[in-house]
Amino acid sequence: IFTEIQRIPFGIITHMISLFKKIISLATDTLVVRYIFSGGFSSFLDIGLLFVLTEYFHVYYLASAVIALTTSFIVRFLLQKRFTFRDASTTTVHKQLFFYSVLYAVSMVATTGFLYFFVEILHVWYVFAQVLTIGIMAGVSFFAYRYIIFPENSSTKKPV
Repeated sequence: IFTEIQRIPFGIITHMISLFKKIISLATDTLVVRYIFSGGFSSFLDIGLLFVLTEYFHVYYLASAVIALTTSFIVRFLLQKRFTFRDASTTTVHKQLFFYSVLYAVSMVATTGFLYFFVEILHVWYVFAQVLTIGIMAGVSFFAYRYIIFPENSSTKKPV
């Protein structure tokens, strides 16, 4: 395989690397892509913790969901602030944390409500129910993040 790679002209490899960097740069310059990445990572953490706590530690699924949501919300706040919305401010962090805490409380009630409904009423597997719930909450949360918690007119925006 190495000899095959050596036959590829160096200019083509350099061009491919340059093209890949441009694609990554364009993707990370798009707010929605950064939001999906941050949310996806946090959701993976959320679902993973839910599954591990429920299956291996035998924690009731709603209690596991609360623990998982709390953990993922902390990670999500940091990713949304710094990476997604590129907000490096420290002067407004107390205000952001307040609104984020309100969003967390609302999300906690909605998440456990949706989860209970999907699992107990519709008899959906709890992990799939969590995926559905995260999808619903992500759509709603985006607007709260974008317009209330990390508004675009922040004077301390800077690239990551």
